[in-house]
Amino acid sequence: MSSNFSTPYPYPDSEERKKQTLANAEQALRHFSRVFNTAVVSTRVEQPRNISLELREMMNSPAFRSILKAAQHLAAKSGVTEKEAAEQIIRTFRKLDTLWSEYLVREGVEKVRKP
Repeated sequence: MSSNFSTPYPYPDSEERKKQTLANAEQALRHFSRVFNTAVVSTRVEQPRNISLELREMMNSPAFRSILKAAQHLAAKSGVTEKEAAEQIIRTFRKLDTLWSEYLVREGVEKVRKP
């Protein structure tokens, strides 16, 4: 025999219970967001580096010697000083790096926007 009456007692699936569950979930998400963001920031902190050693190693590398030779070549071909040639090369590399970074960020944003 079934009865068709409602009771004043809240059941686990009542609206109030749903609201409380949602509030708890949102609070847990906010807490985890703080934990996650703290982890993101803390993992960016690098160990102390020996910058002098790194610079010395880079300046003795074949790649760096090639850059110097390219600057000398550009200076001779363009009729500018070696310093000006080196600055042109550095500005070109920096501009390329910036453009590629911006392009890749935009590509990533576009992929995220697509369903």
